[in-house]
Amino acid sequence: MRTADVFHRQTSARHLDMMCCRRIFGTPYRMRQWRNFVKVLICQILVLFSLYFFSQTESSWSASFAELTEQAPPRRNRGLIDRGFISAYDGFYNFCAQYSDQCESDGKDNLVKLGASRWDELIAVNNIINNRIVPDWDKKDYDHWSLEATSGHCNEYAIQKRMELIRRGWPVRSLSLTVVHSRFNVDSLFHLVLTVRTDRGDFILDNLNPEVSPITATDYHWIMRQSNVHPRLWVQISTQK
Repeated sequence: MRTADVFHRQTSARHLDMMCCRRIFGTPYRMRQWRNFVKVLICQILVLFSLYFFSQTESSWSASFAELTEQAPPRRNRGLIDRGFISAYDGFYNFCAQYSDQCESDGKDNLVKLGASRWDELIAVNNIINNRIVPDWDKKDYDHWSLEATSGHCNEYAIQKRMELIRRGWPVRSLSLTVVHSRFNVDSLFHLVLTVRTDRGDFILDNLNPEVSPITATDYHWIMRQSNVHPRLWVQISTQK
């Protein structure tokens, strides 16, 4: 085959390739534009993927950090046993007459699932009310309890803690005003606290103790509390054996 024929065939093949490329991509200038477009598109996809990946990672880190900073709820402990129904003190009836909405059921469960966030909330409310109210040892009126008082007896502490937890969405029937007195001094005055029914047992919020404690960690003798049937009813109570 002559050299001229070979050159002619190679030139024709290149010309055919160029014609095919032009049909698909256009002119060489447009081909460069197309390549640049593809490069930019790939870069944008990589950037979007990176942003998504790091956002998911950051969310996981934030969630893990939040879990670490939350106080873990305590282990399961014993609860109080409700016995027979009993009449409440005059102070409670006066309280319901003045704040009737605080003595109605909300239809929710009578037991709280105590996770880390709920436990933190319980501690926070106990601290807030203990610091908000100033003890008034000279006050002699035990039969009138006030939700607005900034000073007072154990009654004001207990009812305001209960009100604040209800405001935060805690079930009414899981929160019970509870009457106790010292186990080692049967002649001591009765004392009002708030007890909370949870899936980890019963806990006490007390103005004489800065910590939220399981009922087994106190030296109180348990007298009576609001029933988990309805907040207007009271029952005698005892600890589980």
